[in-house]
Amino acid sequence: MNLDTVPRVDREVIMTWEKATRALRSSRHETLHPEPAFIIASQAALQACLAVLRATGQQVIGRGQRQAIFSRVADLNAGELSRLARALDRMGKLRHEALYGSTIVIDAAQLAKMQELARRLFAAAYEWLRTTTPGLELTPPPG
Repeated sequence: MNLDTVPRVDREVIMTWEKATRALRSSRHETLHPEPAFIIASQAALQACLAVLRATGQQVIGRGQRQAIFSRVADLNAGELSRLARALDRMGKLRHEALYGSTIVIDAAQLAKMQELARRLFAAAYEWLRTTTPGLELTPPPG
């Protein structure tokens, strides 16, 4: 994993957070099949972690960015936020198979687990961002 230290740009943090919250809302659309809903919820969680990482003044460069982003947020030792980032990182293989594979079918229980992990991660990330960067005007995460 390659990390680059960059100046924190509040607008980038806010825009990344907004993009993540839109994706999480979209993952809950009732007409979506469980597989695309799972993939979108996973991507939303990744984007929320990217907003956290950008708020620390870091960005991941190079290959393996998804795993690196979750791992770096896990390494922040930020309690529940870090624990949830680890849990979502462990679900990466299932996400990969849902996106690229032909043998795994995401069922309602797996989707519910992903959506719950994402919901909890958003809540923890929102609190972390509000605490560490109190000047940012962030939209609260969907409940």
